[in-house]
Amino acid sequence: MSSLRQNLQAQRTAETPVSSVTAEERQAALLIFLWQGASWVLPWAQFLSARLAGDRLELTFAHTAVTVTGQNLTGLLDDVAAFRLSCLRDLPADYGRKSGEGQPFISRIEVRSSSPESRDSPG
Repeated sequence: MSSLRQNLQAQRTAETPVSSVTAEERQAALLIFLWQGASWVLPWAQFLSARLAGDRLELTFAHTAVTVTGQNLTGLLDDVAAFRLSCLRDLPADYGRKSGEGQPFISRIEVRSSSPESRDSPG
């Protein structure tokens, strides 16, 4: 069992909130981790725009588009604007109950790359 799955299993049995989002001081890059195992590092220097529409947050980088679907995503816009967002991860829906009241929860992340050597995220 992977360490990520072990960590999530430990969090599932604990009563502590589970987080889909990490925001800290100004970051050089955004890390994205998919539940299925794929991950990306996207430098904020290549960030172009963000758009929030309902339960979807769209992030556009120079050669990559990221669509985040979940709940309570509105608060992420301030972190995006200040480059404080350091990590996004999608989690299975049953973790949503443990995310904490009013906290962002990500149920799906899609990553699409315009560069031919990169593959799209499963989804």
